[in-house]
Amino acid sequence: MIQETDLNYFRNWFDMYVKQFCTGNERIDSAICLKVKHTKNVVREILDIADTVNLDAETRSLAEIVALFHDIGRFKQYIKYGTYSDQKSEDHAKIGLDVIAHTGVFSRLPTYKQELIRNVIANHNRMSLPHSNDQKFLLLLKLLRDAVESHAIFT
Repeated sequence: MIQETDLNYFRNWFDMYVKQFCTGNERIDSAICLKVKHTKNVVREILDIADTVNLDAETRSLAEIVALFHDIGRFKQYIKYGTYSDQKSEDHAKIGLDVIAHTGVFSRLPTYKQELIRNVIANHNRMSLPHSNDQKFLLLLKLLRDAVESHAIFT
């Protein structure tokens, strides 16, 4: 079971991680802040959806984590390439998976949950949903995609 202390750890980790990308350069900092705001809005959206469909606490916590980390690769992407365009740089989901692997941020979670979260992040920006028999994976992926899309509509 994911505890509130785990969620607080991930929230704090995210905040500390993104702070390192603030440079004092107004153009860069503005772009970084834009992606932080996007991420936090997606977290709010996914939690609103989770509450609307009465998800159990564990699935709700997993949904929050995938929303918080879905674009974690965007920060390195922007610093390295000066763009958020995957076509002009590289796949931000892949960059994010590298960040997750390198930092070990999910090491406090059981292996299955780590793999589940990584799989959702890896597939969140694909054109279509992958075929899978893992219903939890598909649910989290659909929730994330809906939260991202819903956020895009209202901003």
